[in-house]
Amino acid sequence: MGDFILLIDSDTRVPTNCLLDAVSKITNSPQVAILQYSSRVMNVTKSYFENGITFFTNMVYTQIKYAIANGDVTPFVRHNAILRWSILEATISEDFDMALRLQSASYLMRFGAYMGDGFKEGVSLTVYDELAR
Repeated sequence: MGDFILLIDSDTRVPTNCLLDAVSKITNSPQVAILQYSSRVMNVTKSYFENGITFFTNMVYTQIKYAIANGDVTPFVRHNAILRWSILEATISEDFDMALRLQSASYLMRFGAYMGDGFKEGVSLTVYDELAR
């Protein structure tokens, strides 16, 4: 088993060379448990509904960036993140609970904005896709 895990969704597009940069960054900071990447939405059909969901999701990610830039704690949004395997073994739980446990144990979560918005994720294309989630 490797030392790091890349968490992505099935519809995520991963930027090239992100793993080398992430592993070097997380290895140089032993107190960092999770490296959460910045993300954007991959707009596929350009439909009215998809555009609305895309706008909303991009607004959420923009607010996360502003909050972190102003000193807030990096949130763990459960995808587009690199985790240390040793940390995951010790604290298997739900995302929010895991984030609180790691912070209580003096670990940090970092926001990896240096890849730009290279990570892209898909959103629901129709109302029915969203309801089926």
